[in-house]
This record gives sequence, C-alpha cells and structure tokens, in this order.
Amino acid sequence: MSHRSHPYHPITEIALMLENLKVEQAVDNTTQLVSGIIVDAQKLVRQEFELAKLEFKQEWTTAKAALLAFGTASSLRTIASLHLSLAVVFFLTEVLGWKLWLSFLATTLVSGCIALMLYRRARNKLDEVNLIPRHMAQSVKENVEWMKKQM
Repeated sequence: MSHRSHPYHPITEIALMLENLKVEQAVDNTTQLVSGIIVDAQKLVRQEFELAKLEFKQEWTTAKAALLAFGTASSLRTIASLHLSLAVVFFLTEVLGWKLWLSFLATTLVSGCIALMLYRRARNKLDEVNLIPRHMAQSVKENVEWMKKQM
C-alpha cells in the first residue's frame, strides 16, 4: 500500500486535533466574554437602582419639606386672612360708612385674588421638585449604549 491510498496520516490527525482545540478554546473564550458582560450588566442595573432609590429619597425629602411648609403657610394664611378680612369689613362699615354686605364683598374679592396669587406661586415651587431622578435616567441611557456596543 502506498501512502496516497491510505486516508490516515498522523500529522493530519494532529492538525485536526489542534484545530478542534482552537475551536473549543474560542467557544470557551466567547462564553466567558458573554458571561462576563451579563454579570457586569446585572451589577450595573443593581447599582442604577440603588442610585435611583437614593436620588428618590433625596427628592422626596425636599418634597415633604415643601409640602409641610405649604400646608402650614396655608393654614396660617387662612386664619390671618379671616381676621384681617373682618377688620377691613368693620373699617369699611364703621369708618367709611359702607353697607355691611358691600364691605364683605370687597374684602372677599381682594382676599380671593391674593389667595390665587399665593396658590400659583406654591404650585410653581412644587413643580420644581423632580420625582424622576435625572442622574439615573442619564446613567441608564449611557449603560444601554455601552451594552449595545459590547454585543
């Protein structure tokens, strides 16, 4: 038998074994790389949620303080405006000689306008509170872009 007719050759078998080993190593490396990316992504998501919780707590603390101040101011303003309104009504009736109903109407209109202005100012201040953390939203966008580049 000649060498050409025999399909088995030791060098060819060694070459095939080395090729199979390279393929297995490439698969292992790819598996490790993908596994590492998944682990990193999971860690990143956990960190983002922790950051979001912290930012939310900070914003909520600010919002609670604003709401408490708003409620207290509103209550005191109501009591003060009631006393002031009665004083103005008596002034308009006794000193200027207005009829009692007209004094109450004028005082009510003025108090209503002042209350409306104060309400708008408080609402604008409350609109400044951001319950969706800005830093977290930006970080999530950046992380999504990073993960897309890694895949």
